[in-house]
Amino acid sequence: EIDGKQVTAIFDLQPPADTMQVSNLGLVERICIPDTVTDINFPVIPYLFPNLRKIDVADQNQFYSSLDGVLYNEDLTELLQVPAGKTGIYRIPDSVNSIDSRAFAECKKLEKIIVPNEFGEDNLKQLPSKCLLQMGNQEYIIYGGNPKQLGSPQALLWTVLNHDNGKMLLLSSEAIACAPFHTSEEIVTWKDSSIRSWLNTYFLQNAFAESERAKIVEANIVTDSVTTQDSIFLLSQSEVEKNLPLASTRQASPSEYAKQTGAYTSEQGYCWWWLRSSGGNSNVYKAVVNDSGKIAQGYLVNA
Repeated sequence: EIDGKQVTAIFDLQPPADTMQVSNLGLVERICIPDTVTDINFPVIPYLFPNLRKIDVADQNQFYSSLDGVLYNEDLTELLQVPAGKTGIYRIPDSVNSIDSRAFAECKKLEKIIVPNEFGEDNLKQLPSKCLLQMGNQEYIIYGGNPKQLGSPQALLWTVLNHDNGKMLLLSSEAIACAPFHTSEEIVTWKDSSIRSWLNTYFLQNAFAESERAKIVEANIVTDSVTTQDSIFLLSQSEVEKNLPLASTRQASPSEYAKQTGAYTSEQGYCWWWLRSSGGNSNVYKAVVNDSGKIAQGYLVNA
């Protein structure tokens, strides 16, 4: 109660700029929602309580529930709010089939989120960026976003192929754009290809904020015995065989932008994607992964 009146709602009010200094809300680590509350506008919680670690709900509340300090609807099927101060690893219960778009607002301290196997890659984009996501045995991370010129801006989801001394090798979870390996039909190596130039100039500069680019490592990349320094690169045939041994794990769906610009899409919804390795005996051809997930040789560079 407040002044003898029951609390039935928590409204989305914009707090004054000095709220934390005046009332020390930034020091609050736990709140309890009483059984009388029937309506919550969730954005108010992470912004009023930036260090909140636990949300409890009274057992008698018929509209909301809490599990491990996280707020859900009454039957644990919708995830409503993760406290902004929650740290470490958070596992989304198998019962959850819906996540509020604001559920992870201001959650910057989580190291990993484990999601149910049935969650689906498309739903992963609702989760916070720069935090490891795990579905089954596979890890993902949201990093950067499609430039406006590549269609509607949206978060980029990456599959984590491996960890190595604090670094991760990432592969885009969908084909980002439809483009030739090179703009003209001629003998060309990865080093001189137009797609390498595009990835490491336009795409790098426009898909990632400056702070994100600072964390992308420029690596020594060996392609057909030639070494280049690249921040973003196509995989080689040997890298695909090592990190994606099963054809089913290589199948990629095209983004909406890739479809709009002519990407082939099979009946099952998959497309082809370039490798930087030569295809066959000529650098006029490059290797690709086809819609079945198999590595194919001899695809013209300007196709």
